[in-house]
Amino acid sequence: MVLHLTGKALRGLITRIPALSFGLIEGLTFKGKCYSALAQMLGTRSVTERLAHLLLHLCDAYGVEEAGSVVIGTALTHADLAHMVGATRQWVTISLKRLAAQGVLQAEKSKIVVHQIDTLQAMRGGG
Repeated sequence: MVLHLTGKALRGLITRIPALSFGLIEGLTFKGKCYSALAQMLGTRSVTERLAHLLLHLCDAYGVEEAGSVVIGTALTHADLAHMVGATRQWVTISLKRLAAQGVLQAEKSKIVVHQIDTLQAMRGGG
């Protein structure tokens, strides 16, 4: 659910619920840290490292362990992944095929199954 509040309405709520301002500050601080990390990653890591990092993040956020692998059940297109790592859709498609051929993962239309988390961790580099 998305709720749009005008600045005036938000100021009114903050006056009545002071704790809301702390929540907003914490949320904006978190968002700022995320954008800072993203900018640093885009500027210092290769596309391959960024893709590995994204796949590991998706495993943490949406992954479900199944028979020794991690299933990322959220449906993301190759274009979605490309936008997230700053690459082309074609590059992501080729990279996922390469990782599948190496046995690291299996990419299907509605899910990605990661078989070798440790290989992605090694590819991620820089931590």
